[in-house]
Amino acid sequence: MRHCQLRMELPNEAPTVPLCCRTAQALLEDLAIDAARAADIALVLSEAAGSLVRHARTPLPHRYRVTLTVFTDRVRLEVADEGCGFDRAAGPAPDAPPLAGRALWLIEQRADLATVSTLPDGGCLLEAEFFLPHPLVLRPPISDDPERLSPAGPLLDAEPTGPYHA
Repeated sequence: MRHCQLRMELPNEAPTVPLCCRTAQALLEDLAIDAARAADIALVLSEAAGSLVRHARTPLPHRYRVTLTVFTDRVRLEVADEGCGFDRAAGPAPDAPPLAGRALWLIEQRADLATVSTLPDGGCLLEAEFFLPHPLVLRPPISDDPERLSPAGPLLDAEPTGPYHA
């Protein structure tokens, strides 16, 4: 099955959260993912990355990893950190004051499938899947498509223009 994948490894710092989200949103937009599903994915990514930046409880500096894999029928999001891990069952109910547990509750509401687990060497892994309402058509990579590599192919048939092309 063909897929498109974006991987980011980022320092556990608050300014990386919007950067990560904008990068993922650009990919989803470029692939013409349904706008409502793209908004769900962006919200879940923002909540997951923001939560781990706030709650990973590990000596700085450490990093977190985001992997966004787009298949023809779904999008899979993985967010992993190097923190102390997390036990979902031990977390407070979403309605417990002061709004504790809302991020995970929201993630579970927006994703079609969502799990949170502690990694064997420490850290936490969120895995979420979002089913797409319409199948995507993913073009093969340039290296797999001889037409796109040939001089007469669609990527190379325009004349170069601009100040560096005489």
